[in-house]
Parts: sequence; C-alpha cells; structure tokens
Amino acid sequence: MATATSKTQARLRREADEKFREAFDTYMFECLQQKGQKLPTENALAEKFGVTRYKVRKELERLNQAGVLQRVKHGGTTVTQVTPTDFAQRLDMQFRVAHFSAATYAQTTDCLLTGIVPLWLEVLTADDLAKLDTRLDEMAEEVSLSYARSMVMDFLGQLVERVENPILQIYFSVLRARYERGDAVSLETCKSLVESCHDLIKEIKKGRRKRVVAILNTILAQMPLADQSEGTDDVA
Repeated sequence: MATATSKTQARLRREADEKFREAFDTYMFECLQQKGQKLPTENALAEKFGVTRYKVRKELERLNQAGVLQRVKHGGTTVTQVTPTDFAQRLDMQFRVAHFSAATYAQTTDCLLTGIVPLWLEVLTADDLAKLDTRLDEMAEEVSLSYARSMVMDFLGQLVERVENPILQIYFSVLRARYERGDAVSLETCKSLVESCHDLIKEIKKGRRKRVVAILNTILAQMPLADQSEGTDDVA
C-alpha cells in the first residue's frame, strides 16, 4: 500500500512540474518579446506559480544559459534580444568545436536546400525572381575568385530568406559560414557557378522541382569542402 501511495505521489509531482514548466514557458514567451524588460524577483515568480524559489531559479538559469536573459547578482534579471544571427554564430562555434566532417556539412546543406525547393516553387513570385536575377548579375560583376563562394551563398541565402522561416535561416547561416571558409575557386568554376545560379532561377520560374534540385547539386559540387581541423584554436 505504501509503495502504491509513493508512486501516486511521484506521478502527481511530475504532473505538477510539467504544468508549471508549461505555464512558466508561456509567461516567459510573452516577456521575451520585450527587450530590456526586468523580470519580477524569484520570490515573486515562485508565489505567482505556486512553486518553490529553487524551481523558478532553475528555469531562469536555463534561459540564462540559452542567452535570452541576463542575470546580475543583486541586480535582478532582464530580457536580452537574441537575433537569428546570434543563434547562427553560437551554433557555428559549437559545430566547429565538435569537428564535424566536410561530408557531414555537405550532406546537411544538400538536405536543407533540396527540402526548401517545394517552398520556393510555392512562394517565389515572378517579380522576386526577376529581382534576384538582376542582383545576381550585380554580384557577378563585383565578385573575385576568392569571394565566389560568398557570392553564391549570398544568392542562395536570399532565396532562403524569401521563405520567411527563421529556423531555416539560422541553419543555413551556419552552413553558409562553413562553405565560405573553403578554398578559392578557379575562374572557370566562378563563371560556371554564375551560369548555374541563373539556370536555377529559370527552372524555379518553370516550376521544375527535379531540375532545380539537380542544379543545386551541381552548384554545391563545384564548391567542395576540404576536411579541416576546426577546433577551439580556430575560433579563439
């Protein structure tokens, strides 16, 4: 009987903890929309949610570690603004320290971009594509061999931005940083990349998903990634 009672009490505690976290996350989501807002004290939050101060402190520390709160001893807790660029930079550093291989980056980039293709076909208008085509010509005139990778990734980045999905943009930014650290391409490859980007726009206009995917693969194949040691010394 005692064992059954203990199990019931443990279940009730877990349910109460889950209910608290859900309510706390909802409350914090509203707070995080207001940069610079100072949060109530731990005691006040504990009283608001009917939990111990320890549980509140644990949740606040979790958000502090995520970089969305700033906690100052004896100074309270305030909301900080975290942009997609901030998230991308943090992920990039973590991935570099983890020594992920070039093959892993290439495979992930391929999956990300080819997965976005149906969205491109759905949301990109003729006007969007015309502007990108013009912008591509402008970038091609300014590009040097050393920055051909940056030009291509900038072009693909603009396509990704049109989808208006911040999470996709964050992950693309991480992958883009890795590609831009690659070796310079040849003049012939540079010209071929520009042509491939123009072809990509044409095929998106025509709605040919398979052709768009094929051209994306061609573009990425022309910018191979060499395995590099990208540990903490590289990011220091």
